[in-house]
Amino acid sequence: MKKIIRNTAIAALAIFGGAALTSFTTDITEVSFVESVQQGPKIVFEEKEFNFGSIKQGDKVEHTFNFKNEGDAPLKINHAKGSCGCTVPEWPQEPILPGQSGEIHVVFNSAGKSGRQTKSVTLQTNVGETPVVLYIKGEVIVPSSITNQN
Repeated sequence: MKKIIRNTAIAALAIFGGAALTSFTTDITEVSFVESVQQGPKIVFEEKEFNFGSIKQGDKVEHTFNFKNEGDAPLKINHAKGSCGCTVPEWPQEPILPGQSGEIHVVFNSAGKSGRQTKSVTLQTNVGETPVVLYIKGEVIVPSSITNQN
């Protein structure tokens, strides 16, 4: 009888202990996978869209988009391009080290524009192949003196 109880206890321990070990091993594997995905530079913006409200035609609007490299490798912005000649970005040329911050400064010139405007700045970085897109938008009001001349 003692032998049957001992063998049953050993079998139960093997079954439940093996299941716990399998679960533990799976958890470690999943954590390792998540950590490997998050390696490298990581660009995180405070905001990706700025609404400048209403401005008069011909006004220039400037805005600075702040970001931080929350990754574990230097972040490089290879290129930044506005959606048109009226939207001009400036970006850091030097790499942004892990934990450091940077800025993308954008100037929108509303000369010749009217109505709702949505302009973009596309950033090519070393974070991955997918570009980061920032938006600046608002409404350009044509002064009545210009409207009456047409």
